Amino acid sequence: MIYKNLIFKNNLYISILIAFFIIIIDQITKNYVENHIQYNHILNISNILSITLIYNYGAAFSILSDQNGWQIWFLIIISSIATLIFLILINIEKNNIKYYALSISLGGIIGNLIDRMRQGYVIDFIFVHYKDLYLPIFNVADICISIGITIIIINDYIINKTFKN
Repeated sequence: MIYKNLIFKNNLYISILIAFFIIIIDQITKNYVENHIQYNHILNISNILSITLIYNYGAAFSILSDQNGWQIWFLIIISSIATLIFLILINIEKNNIKYYALSISLGGIIGNLIDRMRQGYVIDFIFVHYKDLYLPIFNVADICISIGITIIIINDYIINKTFKN
């Protein structure tokens, strides 16, 4: 029992460090771009990657961004609830892959939550495009949320099904 508690505490510390590291990287990159790139200016890095500072008042893909302000509080509440749910899941999860995937997503959720609480919008700046195809502009937190959720889906629906059959 002591050994299991020790492993759980170590995993929890690692989880907190992962989330904290992601939050720090996310906030540093957003701060750098906001202080060095003019709003809505496109800085081409390559044929498929640009840096473009925008303020996203909505959710993913700028959903709800055209509303009159109520969405900011709504998204803060949703992000806060998601943070609590992910913290609970991290505390009960026994699968290491899923455990760390939750931690990666949690760091992204909190990174964007900090923006919303501090400024009322999320800073997005990574612009991926190819010819006439354009992805929505995103940030480091969005990448981490997507990676974490993708790992959870792969783990739950592909890896676990393969080993159960």
